[in-house]
Amino acid sequence: SIMNKAADLAGDLAGGGGGTQREEMEDEDYGAYLRVIEELDLSNNLIERLPAKLGHMSTLTLLKLQNNRIEKIPTSIQKLESLVDLNLSRNMIIEIPSGFGMP
Repeated sequence: SIMNKAADLAGDLAGGGGGTQREEMEDEDYGAYLRVIEELDLSNNLIERLPAKLGHMSTLTLLKLQNNRIEKIPTSIQKLESLVDLNLSRNMIIEIPSGFGMP
C-alpha cells in the first residue's frame, strides 16, 4: 500500500540500518508512491542526508525535516514545484544548491 511504502521510505531516510541499506534505497524504485505524497514529516529522525530521489515527489506541498543531522541539500529539491512549506531548522546544513529558494 501507499502508506507502507511511505513508511519504508521514512525508515530508509532515517538510516534504519548500515550504509548498505542506504545504497540499496537509491537503487529501489518507489516510482508512483513518490508522486502521490503531499505531506511528509521526517523531523527528529537523525537523518544525515537526503536522497536525490526526493525531487521526484512532485505533489509534495509540506516537508518537515527539522531536528535532524542533514548537512547538504540535494539539487533535486529544486524540482519540488508544489512545495510551499519546508522546515530545515535545527540541522547541520553546510551546503545548499545554487539559487535554492529563489523564484
